[in-house]
Amino acid sequence: ASLLSLLRDTKVFVLCAIYFLNLGAVYVLVFWAPTMIQSWGVKDVFHVGLLKAIPSICGVIAMVLIGRSSDYFGDRRWHFVACVTLIVTFLMAMVMAKGELVPSMIFYSIVTIGTSSATPLFFAFISDYLPREQAAGGIALISSVGNLGPSVTPVVSAWILTATGDQSYSLYFIAALYIMAGLIMAIAGRPRTVAAAAAPQAA
Repeated sequence: ASLLSLLRDTKVFVLCAIYFLNLGAVYVLVFWAPTMIQSWGVKDVFHVGLLKAIPSICGVIAMVLIGRSSDYFGDRRWHFVACVTLIVTFLMAMVMAKGELVPSMIFYSIVTIGTSSATPLFFAFISDYLPREQAAGGIALISSVGNLGPSVTPVVSAWILTATGDQSYSLYFIAALYIMAGLIMAIAGRPRTVAAAAAPQAA
């Protein structure tokens, strides 16, 4: 009965779409990160690996701090949207940096802060939204559908790069995925308690 109730909840499928877009964008960025760093003038593979670790360290620290802020304010939705805004803004800054190593690494580190924090916020939102008896099945369903994203988006990104010969368009593609995820969350991502409270007023 709880599974059928879950499948009748349209917001569950909205959350599937958000995770599909979010995870698809993450995988494109992760796959292309070493190539991007090399395009910024770093040719030694060992140095590429060292530089790739810097944004990850920034992401780990920020993920904890942003998570604490989300817990403190009791908000997942707008923290997620803020992370997406951060990602999109600094992806565009990476394009404008035109391959300069230092500014590109700074911008990429800020992008990683957003990508590292957005996914935990999203799953915290799911846990807040779904009733306790549906939580396990709901998380499994949303994760399963969302994990189809990484099987699609890297292929599209590779096609874009092949067609244009310009890595900037892959960054535009990643930004577009995040913009769609952020817009859907901003529009449809009200917690269940808020939505339930608003329903009688609307009636």
